[in-house]
Amino acid sequence: MNRMQPKTPNSPTVHAGDVLTITESCQLLKIGTAKLRELISSGSLDVVRLGYRTVRVKRASIDRLLGNGL
Repeated sequence: MNRMQPKTPNSPTVHAGDVLTITESCQLLKIGTAKLRELISSGSLDVVRLGYRTVRVKRASIDRLLGNGL
């Protein structure tokens, strides 16, 4: 079967386990959505934007935040 290739050869590949929804991120961090959005806007959490409204939080940034202490 022929798979579609990324448009650019250096584009990063994102796997399903690498990013979390807002709800999943809140549950993992045990915080509310307002606090999570504050962490995102301050740059403490890295996100991937999928369109205008869809946001996914990078799992590695959550792990880094938990390692440093929330």
